[in-house]
Amino acid sequence: MVKPMALVAVAAFVFLIGCSDSQDQPGELNSESSATSGQEGATSSSGSDSGTEQANTSNGKTSADSLVLRYKVGETYKYRVKQSSTSLQDTVAASTTSTHVYTKNVTAVQPGGTFEFDMSFSEIKMAVSMKNSKTGVVGMQTSFDSKKKSDLEDPMNGQFAYVIGAPVKVVVAKNTDLRDIRGVAAIADKIVKAVPDVNKATPQEVAQFKQQLEQQLTTTMFAALAVQEFVPYPDDLLLQGKTWTKSRESPLGAMFMLSSVTRYTITDVKVKDGKRLATVKAEMKGDITPHPQLASRGVTVTLKDKKMYGTSTAILNLDNGVTISKSNKINSSVTAEVTDTSTGQKQTVKQSQESHFEVTLLP
Repeated sequence: MVKPMALVAVAAFVFLIGCSDSQDQPGELNSESSATSGQEGATSSSGSDSGTEQANTSNGKTSADSLVLRYKVGETYKYRVKQSSTSLQDTVAASTTSTHVYTKNVTAVQPGGTFEFDMSFSEIKMAVSMKNSKTGVVGMQTSFDSKKKSDLEDPMNGQFAYVIGAPVKVVVAKNTDLRDIRGVAAIADKIVKAVPDVNKATPQEVAQFKQQLEQQLTTTMFAALAVQEFVPYPDDLLLQGKTWTKSRESPLGAMFMLSSVTRYTITDVKVKDGKRLATVKAEMKGDITPHPQLASRGVTVTLKDKKMYGTSTAILNLDNGVTISKSNKINSSVTAEVTDTSTGQKQTVKQSQESHFEVTLLP
């Protein structure tokens, strides 16, 4: 039996409603290696002791020996993430804007500084449009606003009411590395049951859809936003200079791999309202290469032109390692010749993207 269109539509919409290009952030998702040295750390704020390092703030100085998260059990943080992006793939131009508001309630602090918090969305708003860049003909327009009752009650997207207010458990290390996300399966199960005519699909199709939905919710919504909030801190924790770097490698679409190195620099430290605040600027440079599995798919790719770079500015509270605000800009483009090895047929592929993210800690 062919999978009902409702299942396909929901899967596509979940992907669009999340930060779908989060995998291209400069060095902030699944960082694999680092060479670190830096300055400015944090002291614990009020609450139960986290058991992590204490900053050297004697005599009112702002020097410190480490830069780590220092969450306390019972603390609550509320963030807003705004995203806008434009992309062009051959003649298909796409534009996406989104706003996500979420709350984090710190529930546990493990020895060594691993933190657990419940994360839940209180607001999701997005708009996506796609058109032919040559003719201007609009191919698709869709939007969602969790504050609109009509959107929540619409049969094709009302199931997103199960995402709003539903907490998942997120685990992060004190250097902000994302360790685990739990509890998405319960949300996916409710969404699947709310899909119109889901009983027309076979059990195998429903199970496959639920698995795909869990993965999309985890990666493009919860993980993407949890990671977007943070500045990756140095792995060695001991800061003796003002800079550190993070390296990562990840897929970039189906045909390419991205290897990037991001350099973070503390450019300013000041005391405001009794809090020590640091400005951290970052520059990312990336290299794009063909995906190593293309040969097994009967395809070869020859890169003709490529670029990937990004910049970021963040304000951090050094007393607890918490992000006050953060702005990212990312640009990428690639032109490649794709060859079908079985037929020798060649095709030129061009794609580019510009993205901007704004993260703000709300009162």
